[in-house]
Amino acid sequence: RDRPICMLLGGDAFNYFLSWRHPTNILKLANLVVMKRPGHAAIEDPALRRLLDAHRATDNSELRDSLGGRIYLQTVTQLEISSTQIRALIAAGHCPRYLLPEPVLRLLEAEGLYRG
Repeated sequence: RDRPICMLLGGDAFNYFLSWRHPTNILKLANLVVMKRPGHAAIEDPALRRLLDAHRATDNSELRDSLGGRIYLQTVTQLEISSTQIRALIAAGHCPRYLLPEPVLRLLEAEGLYRG
């Protein structure tokens, strides 16, 4: 492999990263891009904080230069949304329009995903 791989995950999922199966192997194989939503608390787990401090990329250009082992925190949309909330909206019969891109909305509707 001669190109970097980036694994995208939400901040809430990253909080449990050390409980995943072989997290250090995952980090060796890929760079992590952690999506941080506004208003979410800082990382409180000391072991996770140490991992982040040891592997943190301060600029996303560092991800191009490393085949794995870097963690980049990416702030995302100012909307307070989560996949859990979107699934709950759909299950309750509401449309998550404006929270998802149009192609994703069409796919969810066509497949009838997350309906109660």
